[in-house]
Amino acid sequence: MLRGCHSQGDHFEEALANISEAIELYLESLLADGMREPTNP
Repeated sequence: MLRGCHSQGDHFEEALANISEAIELYLESLLADGMREPTNP
């Protein structure tokens, strides 16, 4: 789970593409802030 990572789209395909982009940007911002990527518990 990526707290605070949200996305949406008008159609399933658009939502799926937006989710992928949101995850990528979320992880990039964590690394830029000097934080580690989340791991599964």
